Amino acid sequence: MTSERQEQPSDEPSTDVLAEPSTEKEPGQEPKGGGADEHPDHEAVGVGVIASEVPGHTGEHVPNAGEPSIPELEDDETIAPRPEEEAADLVRAEPDVHDHSSHPE
Repeated sequence: MTSERQEQPSDEPSTDVLAEPSTEKEPGQEPKGGGADEHPDHEAVGVGVIASEVPGHTGEHVPNAGEPSIPELEDDETIAPRPEEEAADLVRAEPDVHDHSSHPE
């Protein structure tokens, strides 16, 4: 009868060794993490979520009183409408009161 547990070759690490984090570095390579005395101004609170220590700061611009919530066009972005746009606007402004359905005779 053969044993269910097979011997591991000496060049492959054991499961216990693989569970340990790697601490090996190349010669002259600096550690990737910050020092123990450094404190970031934010902390991770979930996957893709970072909480800032600045209270009330959401990262999004909130308009002040009197400031439009939708940005206005810049001076160089004012382009006159094409003639067909004006004609289409006039047609849309008139109510369509005609019956456009087909009636069998």
